[in-house]
Amino acid sequence: MHKEAKPNGALRKKLGFGLFRPKPRPPRKIAFEVYVNKVLVCTAGLDEFEFVTASLSSFVNQDRGPDERRLYFTVGGKKDKKMYKWVHFKMRKGHRVEIRIVDAKKTDEPKESGCSGGKCTV
Repeated sequence: MHKEAKPNGALRKKLGFGLFRPKPRPPRKIAFEVYVNKVLVCTAGLDEFEFVTASLSSFVNQDRGPDERRLYFTVGGKKDKKMYKWVHFKMRKGHRVEIRIVDAKKTDEPKESGCSGGKCTV
């Protein structure tokens, strides 16, 4: 009979044998780093399985005509029935919005929160 080969110390560590255990990584928090006119206005992110959005909206009030176009930029989120808002800006032609998707250790607290559809479950 032949002996079974045993991995040496370095290989044992690489394969995960013995006392060596890789440190668990903290969960990643994907966030939006949001700049308006080159100024950082917020780093918006919620925990895993939650919803965060950044939207730029343009609409015309039909009663006032096309010169009354309104532009808004909003960063918000939702978990269950709880709604969050980091920023809401009235925009103009020439304004610039930049959104970087980042792994964030820390994010900004939302400036507003509320509920949709009745009572909050959180």
